[in-house]
Amino acid sequence: MRPRRLHFWIFLATVSLAPLPLGANRPLAWTALALAMAVLSILWPLAVLRERGAPSNGLGPLAIPGVAFLCVAGWAAAQTWLAPPFVAWHPLWTDVAAALSVAPEAVGRLGLAPSAAAEGLVRLSCYALTFWLAYQHAASERRADALVDGLAVVAALYALYGLAAFNADPPMVLWMEKWAYRDNLTSTFVNRNSYATYAGLGLLAASAAVVRRLEGGGRRSRLLRHLARPTLFYLLTAIPVIAALVATGSRGGMAAAAVGMAVFAYGLLSPRWGWPRRAMAGAALAGAVVLAFLVFLDHGATHPASEAADRLRVYVVTAGLIAESPWTGYGLGSFPDVFAMARPASISQVWLQAHNLYLELAMELGIPAALGLLSAIAWVFAACLRAAFRHRGRRVHASLGCAATALVAVHSLVDFSMQIPAIAITWAAIAGTAMGCAACHVRGVSTGAGGLERRVSVDEAAPMGVGTAT
Repeated sequence: MRPRRLHFWIFLATVSLAPLPLGANRPLAWTALALAMAVLSILWPLAVLRERGAPSNGLGPLAIPGVAFLCVAGWAAAQTWLAPPFVAWHPLWTDVAAALSVAPEAVGRLGLAPSAAAEGLVRLSCYALTFWLAYQHAASERRADALVDGLAVVAALYALYGLAAFNADPPMVLWMEKWAYRDNLTSTFVNRNSYATYAGLGLLAASAAVVRRLEGGGRRSRLLRHLARPTLFYLLTAIPVIAALVATGSRGGMAAAAVGMAVFAYGLLSPRWGWPRRAMAGAALAGAVVLAFLVFLDHGATHPASEAADRLRVYVVTAGLIAESPWTGYGLGSFPDVFAMARPASISQVWLQAHNLYLELAMELGIPAALGLLSAIAWVFAACLRAAFRHRGRRVHASLGCAATALVAVHSLVDFSMQIPAIAITWAAIAGTAMGCAACHVRGVSTGAGGLERRVSVDEAAPMGVGTAT
C-alpha cells in the first residue's frame, strides 16, 4: 500500500474513533487523540518524500488563517508562561503570593489557570493538526471523497448504536449506565446537545456523499441506475442519523443541523443565481439565525424559570467579566475558576462553560485574540464559499465545509459542543478537506465525451482504480 494511502486510512480511523470514548472528553482520551495527530503529522513529510510525484496542497491558501491561529496560540502561551517584566501579572496573583509568602513576581502571570491553559493549547494544536492533515489529503480527490464517505458511514454506526443503547433497560452509554440525560439519546456522548451536533455533521456528510454521486447525470435516465449504486447506500445512512438526531430532543442541535443543511443547499444552488438573488438569500439566512437567537434571549428575559433564563444570567456575568479585562482576558481555560469567583447569589448552579463560545473566548483570551481566532475560521468559510461559487468540480466539498462551519457556529451561540474534542476534530477534518479541495490548482486539459474539453486536476488524470483512496 502506498505511504499516503496508508497514512490516510490511519488518519480517517483516528477521526472516526474520536467520538467513541465519551466524545474524547476525558483527559486520557483527548491526550491519546492529540498524540495520534502529532505522530501522524510527523509521519506525513516522510510519506510525501516516498511519493514525490503525487499532488499536494501548498501553504499559500492557509497563510492568513494560519498566521492568525499561530498568533492566538502564541498569545495564549504568553498568558500562561510569560512572567514579569515581560508581562504584567493579574492582580489576583498578589493574593496568591501573599498566601504563599512569596513575591508576586515569582508566581504572577496574566492567566489565572495555567494548567487549564496548557491543556487548552494541546487541544487547539490537535485540532489544527487535524485540519492540516485533512487539507493535505484533499489534494487527492479520491481521498477527499473517501473521507466524507467514511464520516457518513461512521455517523450512521454511532446513530445505530445510540438508538440501541437508548432503548435498552436501563439506558446505557458504552458499558456504563447513564447518569445524565437518561430520557434522551446521546450515543457515545454524555451530553445530548453534543451528540446532536455530531449527528448534524454526520447528516451533512451523508448528504454530500449522495449529492456528489447524483451530479452530472440525466435526471430520469440515471436515477434508477443510482438506486443500484452506492448512492442508495449513503442515502440510507442518513435515516438512522436523522432518527438519532430527533431522539436527542436537542432543540439547539436540530436547529443548527437545519441551518447547516440550508447552507449546504445554498452553496450548491446559489451559483446558478445572479448576484442580487444570491446576496438576498444569504442575507435572509443570516437574518433568520440572528432573529432566532434574539427570540431565545427574549424568552430567557421573559421566563425567569426557563433554561434560557439560566443561560442569559450566565451571559450577563460573562459579559461583565469581559468588560473588566477586555484586552488581555483571564487566560485560556480559566472560565470555570473565574466565573465561580464572580457568580452572584442568584446563580446557584455550577457552570463549567459559558454556553456561548464567543463570550467564553473573549473572556479567556481577550477580545482581540478571540477575534483573531474567529477570523481564521471565517477566512476558511469565505474561501470555501468562494470555491462553491466559482468551481463546479469543488462545489460539493466546498459547500460541505461551509455547512459544517455554519452548523457549529450557530450551535456555539447557545452551547459548548465545539469544546468537545470529538466534535472539534470532526469539524476540523471536514473543514480541512473542504479547504484542501478549494485550494487545489486545476491543471491540464482532457477530452470528454463528444469531443468536449474539460479541465481535470493531476489526481484525476492519474491512472487509478475506481473507488480507491490514493
